[in-house]
Formats: sequence, C-alpha cells, structure tokens
Amino acid sequence: MSALSQISRIRQRIGQLARQRREAEQRLRKSKLMAEVAQISAEAPGAKQPFASTGAEQGVVRLIDIKRYPQSMQQRFMRRYNIKIEHKYVRSGRGNSYINAVLTDKGSYLNRGGTGYYEVMTLSRELLALMADLEEKELRKRSLDPLRSSVREIVFGLREGANGQVDLVVTRFRAEAIE
Repeated sequence: MSALSQISRIRQRIGQLARQRREAEQRLRKSKLMAEVAQISAEAPGAKQPFASTGAEQGVVRLIDIKRYPQSMQQRFMRRYNIKIEHKYVRSGRGNSYINAVLTDKGSYLNRGGTGYYEVMTLSRELLALMADLEEKELRKRSLDPLRSSVREIVFGLREGANGQVDLVVTRFRAEAIE
C-alpha cells in the first residue's frame, strides 16, 4: 500500500470521526435536556404581577405567552398538553430551569420565588420536549448549528389548526452563533 493511499484513508477516517463526533454531541445535547425534563417538575409560582424574567439574568428568556388568545383556546391548549394549575408547597430553588414564565389572561406564572405555598402551573414533559424541539427547529431554520449557537429569547404562542386543534408555535426568536 502506498503512502498516498494510506494518507487518503487516514483523511477519510478523520472525516468520518468528525461527523460521528458532531452527531454524538447533538444526541448528548438532546439527552441532557430530556434528562433535565425527566428529573424536575415544571412548576412556576403564580403571581399577579408583570413579567420579569430570572432567565434574563442567565442570558436566556424562554416563555409561553398565551394571554392575548381567547380563553377557550387557552383551555384547549392546557387540556391537550395536560397542564395543571394547583396550589402546592414549593421549595426555593426547585422547579424548571428551562422556562422562565407562562403568561395567561389570569396572570403570570414565574419561575422564581421563595419557599412557600403558591398557585403553580405544572407543565407536562411532553410540552417541554415539544418546546425544546421547536427551539432546535427554529435554530436550523435560521441556518444555525444548535451545538454552536446560543438562544437569547424564545417566545411561544398558540395557533389554531384547521381541525380545531391548538398548536404551540414560536412567535418571537433571537439567537446568535457562538465561535
């Protein structure tokens, strides 16, 4: 075997390994998010106050803003994704770190607050997985690599399909590539 053919095979193998590494990084990113979703409850203490994101302190704002949609549409959305509002005890520092807030016509449910009894909105794992998927699709739509990009803001809203089913959609999005 000539030296040139060995070099060619080595370069080919390096290319294969680079592709495999990128694919593994992408699978790892998704699995970390899914593990996070599976391990924590998605609770945010309810509050009748204007939205102020604790996520902004971390650099990312993620929220569901459904307050401008008709109440019947909000209710169908909540039923479809098994979203519950209940009063419960919440320990400080516990809760979902993925979403900052949910804004409804009844008030804002924020991901902050101290230990105590609150009205909380519990988001289903299915909904959180859908949100992560929509975020990744939005990055790709803008030709951004999810592994080399940073989402700065994503706002989710609602859309009514032809069959009357309420879908979650991205209504505002800002991201940037990271070098």
